Amino acid sequence: MDLDKLASGIVLAAISALTFLAYKHPSAYKPVCILVTVIMTCALVGSMLWDMSAGATYVRLLPLVRPDQIDAATAVTDKAKILNGFHFFLYAVIGGYLNFLWFLPQLLHEKKPVQPQNEEKDG
Repeated sequence: MDLDKLASGIVLAAISALTFLAYKHPSAYKPVCILVTVIMTCALVGSMLWDMSAGATYVRLLPLVRPDQIDAATAVTDKAKILNGFHFFLYAVIGGYLNFLWFLPQLLHEKKPVQPQNEEKDG
């Protein structure tokens, strides 16, 4: 079995499960949403720190690299970096979908109009 097919199946199952949970059990969805958001944010911050440390290491070691090896050192440092623009876009899309699911029950269930209080009728 291809790893791509397995990963896409797991992602589809997770999206379906989160959507079902948000719609049918909104009170149970909220802690899951918070947990997923915290995990995503920690992963993003950790990746940013990794990339910053790779860049700082490159800057510190650059004076020690021979001029003819600078391109190779740059290529190695670029390979060590994790994040690119797609990761930030993905974070925003997933966060937006999680927020959409947070408000899904309110969006789908129309609130009943307020009934006027019974007024005493003459007669």
